[in-house]
Amino acid sequence: MIQNIQRLMDSYHVWLKDKSVLRQIDQWVEITTPYLDRHNDYIQIYAKQANCGIRYTPKVKFTGKSGYDHLFDFVIPKSRQQPERIIQAINRPNAVHSARAFRNQAVVR
Repeated sequence: MIQNIQRLMDSYHVWLKDKSVLRQIDQWVEITTPYLDRHNDYIQIYAKQANCGIRYTPKVKFTGKSGYDHLFDFVIPKSRQQPERIIQAINRPNAVHSARAFRNQAVVR
């Protein structure tokens, strides 16, 4: 059974590699995956390589002063030139979500 699962994983890896597309955009690489979102658009990921490699931490949870947990999509650690950045993606961008995102950008931990 393990061999069957391993063959399936190997074929999935080959399929994913064949169906994913990389495109250079200035200093960024656009990675287009074969997966579709709820709008039937391909899911795209953007990556930029720093001198020491690509660095980020996905799905980070912070506990606030109130004791409530807050989940963020990514944390990019500080570098010599840039401070630490905490990122929360907006699923449905509109005026309310955008205003909320900009209002919360100066959160001090």
